[in-house]
Amino acid sequence: TFTHNGGSAGAANAQTTYTGLTGTVSGGGSGATYNVTVSGTSYSISRTADGSGYTSTSVITIPGTSLGGASPANNLLEVANCA
Repeated sequence: TFTHNGGSAGAANAQTTYTGLTGTVSGGGSGATYNVTVSGTSYSISRTADGSGYTSTSVITIPGTSLGGASPANNLLEVANCA
């Protein structure tokens, strides 16, 4: 599950791909990496490495500053949903 905190990252209507992104984790786990394409206010996310040790309460936060925007307004969150 991915959640965008709102706002628009990067230049309006520009499409930019950010690769090899990691985030901060609450709830346990490490090692997941992502590629994120930002186009205006739309985000396309692909996980490039699953990592390990995540639990059903793990939340991975990719800071908006890593996506051409501001933090926390443009942060991207993933709920690991692993049991």
